[in-house]
Amino acid sequence: MVEERNGNFFQNRRCDLDALRAGALFLLIVYHAALSFQEFASYIGFPQNRELLEWLMVPGALLNIWRIPILFIISGMVLVYSLKRSHVKDVIRHRLTRIGLPLGLGWLIVGPVGFFLSQIFYGKEASYVPNPLHLWFLQNIIVYILIGSLFFFLFLSSPYGFVRRLCCNIFGSIHGLFVTLLLAMGEGFLTNPGVYAWFLSGLHGWSIGFICFMLGMLYANSGENFWKVVCRFRIFTFSTAFLLYLYRLFEYRLENVPAYLVGLESMLWIWAILGFSHVYLNRDSPIFIYLRSAVFPVYILHQPIQYALAFLIFPAEIPAFLKFILLVVGVLIVSFGIYEFLLRRIGYIAPYFGMRYIK
Repeated sequence: MVEERNGNFFQNRRCDLDALRAGALFLLIVYHAALSFQEFASYIGFPQNRELLEWLMVPGALLNIWRIPILFIISGMVLVYSLKRSHVKDVIRHRLTRIGLPLGLGWLIVGPVGFFLSQIFYGKEASYVPNPLHLWFLQNIIVYILIGSLFFFLFLSSPYGFVRRLCCNIFGSIHGLFVTLLLAMGEGFLTNPGVYAWFLSGLHGWSIGFICFMLGMLYANSGENFWKVVCRFRIFTFSTAFLLYLYRLFEYRLENVPAYLVGLESMLWIWAILGFSHVYLNRDSPIFIYLRSAVFPVYILHQPIQYALAFLIFPAEIPAFLKFILLVVGVLIVSFGIYEFLLRRIGYIAPYFGMRYIK
């Protein structure tokens, strides 16, 4: 999830995927800030402001059904692009190092610090409790990488293999959209999660993550034909996803929506986002070059910083929305400051934040 400069990993970067990954993680930071202004904030361990802003979950409900699945899809795509350029052993070692070290940091330091601050905020006895906090999805990706690498080696590595050609024919055409939607709807129907966007644990979280990761692999395996399809139908998928969101909003009030319907909408959003990003974001720029290196370390840092800033911002006698803005801006300033003035300058700690070693 970081900039890679060594060996073959730096060649032929997908600028649109870099931009998407940075955008998704940035939106997650904003979404996490919004959670502190919801009635259920204390239930999930987030510091809660006295005055709530429940309306933030109206746009939040549009975001939260695809925010995590799209990261799994991108991870699956990146794995295939890497495996096509480098030996499977090198790719696995590289990916597991770049993901495993931040996950270990999350379990041992970042997560416990966040949990410690949450306990203090709610007046509980503070204790050290190892947990990954907001980095939980990294452990899923590690499992998916191991399974996905084996799948690639067995079925996708040969250009003349039956499975590879079949998948290219399906996902290099509009049939890929239908298969994607059927898988998402079927998963939602079979697992029937109480809250679709609760990806943190349980059968639903693991199954939709695995489906998205494998779909990402199959999309990337289909080459440019896949990108032609998502670009061609981006207006259709965007419009349909937006109509389904309005249906959720006005018919269900965003509550107790059938999981298969949410899964359908989620994948339509993802296809639309992939299409628009490929058209408008598939080009490099100094901003993207900086952000693709910075966004993962910033994401790792942001949640304990959010918890700490809550002690300073929430007691202030100012409007709740202004607190929300100050919280988002403060988290970004502190996180980017630590990245720029500390992490980029101390080489031996960089790998623990998903960055390459800096001598």
